[in-house]
Amino acid sequence: MKILEKIKLKEILIFLCVISLFYLSSYLQLIPLKFLNWDIKNISTSQAIILMTFSNLCLTIIYIIFYYNSLKKDLKTFLNNLMLNLITALIYWIVGIILMFACNLIISLINGGNIAGNEQSVRNMISVIPSLMLVNAGILAPFNEEIIFRKSLGDIFNNKWLFVFFSFLLFGGAHVIGNIKSIIDILYIVPYGLLGASFALAYKKTDTIFTSFTMHMVHNTLAVVLLILVGAV
Repeated sequence: MKILEKIKLKEILIFLCVISLFYLSSYLQLIPLKFLNWDIKNISTSQAIILMTFSNLCLTIIYIIFYYNSLKKDLKTFLNNLMLNLITALIYWIVGIILMFACNLIISLINGGNIAGNEQSVRNMISVIPSLMLVNAGILAPFNEEIIFRKSLGDIFNNKWLFVFFSFLLFGGAHVIGNIKSIIDILYIVPYGLLGASFALAYKKTDTIFTSFTMHMVHNTLAVVLLILVGAV
């Protein structure tokens, strides 16, 4: 009963709307498909990346409009304590990436050296259009995911640890749900979730979404740049 008292119905409904937009945003790709006269049944990887960029950008604009006042307040909070917030972001990111790396290593040993399906998919797309994937993975995806799994989800809970748990579960789940081919693939919820939990803790610690967004953006950007430079894609 005490847990239920800490959950807000209005914020739950908003979260459901926000996450529904996320999963339905792919339908926005029908707009450029119509104007470009591309055959939806024969979409190349490069075309798929362009369509994904379009839908992600549209989603980002929608989220900015919807959360404009709140984002404006968060940005002010972030800039007023910039150095402290950046240090906090760095500390939580280092902890999160160490835990993520350790879990990935264990799962990889169990899985015969294979990587997560989500990561393999991203690598394949980076090899086709690196610059566009840098925008997608480095800016658009982190912003949209922080709005959903930190800001909107965080508004639901007064209890910090409930928020961190659900951020861990939903963020991790979102990164594996479309790439589950075996039971082992489900285990990747843990490393992704641990990184999401570190983002959630940083958000709660600084009370501004721009702290978690910064660390998320830096994490993804470094990962994409590293893959490009070492030619691992």
